[in-house]
Amino acid sequence: MSLLHTSPRRTLMIGDNYDTDILAGIHANVATLHIDTGVTRYRDVQAKEIQPTHLIRSFTELF
Repeated sequence: MSLLHTSPRRTLMIGDNYDTDILAGIHANVATLHIDTGVTRYRDVQAKEIQPTHLIRSFTELF
């Protein structure tokens, strides 16, 4: 965020790996979007105690 000069409120962490991407966003107190494109599957994320802010199956859901 410091490199991009943005605040947590205006930042979204997007990733397909819950244990790195999503948890990094959660620990940084930013919104998170997990996309089911590879590493951590959608159903596995749904079973996690701490959920991402948003959870989608593919980028086509954004449009």
